[in-house]
Amino acid sequence: MKNTLVKNSVFNILYNLLNAVFPLISVIYASHVLLDTGVGKVDSAQNMAQYFVILAPLGITNYGIREIARARNDKEQKDKIFSELFLLNAISTLCFGGIYYILIFTIHGFEREQRLYVITGLMVLCNFVNVDWYYKGMEQFRYIATRNVAVKCIALSLLLGGVKREGDYEIYALISILATTGNYFVNVLNLKKYGAVLKLRNIALTKHLRSMLVFSATTFAIELYALLDVTMISIFCKPENVAYYNNAMKLVRSMIVIIAASGGALLPRLSLYYEKGEYEKCSEVANRVFEVMYVMFIPCGIGLFLVSEDLVRLLFGDSFIPCIVTMKIASLLIYTLGFSNLFGTQILLTFGGELKTLLCTIMGAVSNICMNLVLIPRYQQNGAAVASVVSEGLVTLMTIVFSYQYIHFAPNKKILYIATAAAVLMVIAIICLNLYVAAGIKRLFLDILVGGLVYIGVNIVFRNPLIKKKSLQV
Repeated sequence: MKNTLVKNSVFNILYNLLNAVFPLISVIYASHVLLDTGVGKVDSAQNMAQYFVILAPLGITNYGIREIARARNDKEQKDKIFSELFLLNAISTLCFGGIYYILIFTIHGFEREQRLYVITGLMVLCNFVNVDWYYKGMEQFRYIATRNVAVKCIALSLLLGGVKREGDYEIYALISILATTGNYFVNVLNLKKYGAVLKLRNIALTKHLRSMLVFSATTFAIELYALLDVTMISIFCKPENVAYYNNAMKLVRSMIVIIAASGGALLPRLSLYYEKGEYEKCSEVANRVFEVMYVMFIPCGIGLFLVSEDLVRLLFGDSFIPCIVTMKIASLLIYTLGFSNLFGTQILLTFGGELKTLLCTIMGAVSNICMNLVLIPRYQQNGAAVASVVSEGLVTLMTIVFSYQYIHFAPNKKILYIATAAAVLMVIAIICLNLYVAAGIKRLFLDILVGGLVYIGVNIVFRNPLIKKKSLQV
């Protein structure tokens, strides 16, 4: 195959890197210009719209990738599936978009910032032309990444040039939406170039609904964690506790998105092998991606825990010192969320285990809500962070157990042992360094530099087999 898994992963990492870093950069910049009031208004409006953004696609985001990947060598079948899913997405988006705007214009409480809510509602309506799932199913990760670079650069330029005063929060909201939806419009313009044809004859919409609804329920349950966490902190705590939690989670989840992207190109390749009945190759791909992710997860999770204090002070300032403990707790999500993505979103969905994925997610959501009710009133944002880590750990364990039914999970133990040993030595090196260097930006950069060199050096010295592999082509 022309596209190797490693190339797809590299471009997918670039794509997800920009999606994770842009919101982080924009919120840091906006916090200094719009202050907490302006940013808070936009966050509240986006949080409201996000419920509808999750529901509008009806689970097409992952379902579409799988179905297009399975049919991509059959032009007629591929066009048929694309047309059916595109129309379903359009109908669903118009319905949920309509419900959103009806609520905005009829419910008391939205009239004070009604124009802002109208703007954030564009996040819902623009899903009408969201066909990222088609390009991912076709493994066009290079196109997705390069397109995303261009759109994010334009959005960042507009942000720096357009948001200058405290009252520019509506402009900030509009630019934030452009950073995401701009990709959608570029996608539509390039569909013909990448072999997609919209047909309105001989299509069957209802046959997809059952699987799509399961995917949709799973996605909604997953996203509900973050939405409800913020809502419950708002109810039980002060506004600043919401800020501490949000800033910590944005940073941690940005890292998770970037790292998990190494396995983000897995679903279309697994789906293709599954369709061909090549189940041994499915296991081989899954094991290899697990090895890559493990080697990346280990130093990042530990490293973030160790440098949390200096990192929080640098990015958010001394007023966010209470966020340090929250960050340390949330750093554990790197392991739970990352591997639940691999075993749940990637492996289980490939083998038609939507209901199993949904069960895992529901169990995680229920446990998260129950723990939040107990922990948030007493420990504020730190209680919410603990609840997220524990509930995601439960989800990860369940997805691993279910995945064993489909794949032969046998990663190279030598790779795991060497990576673990390297991480231990990295921790020792950073702790020793911190005994002699005072807290601050200098220590932060030295920790990252020394820790990274020790980790990479140990893997090279002990000849980690993963480093010697030139490609993940399978």
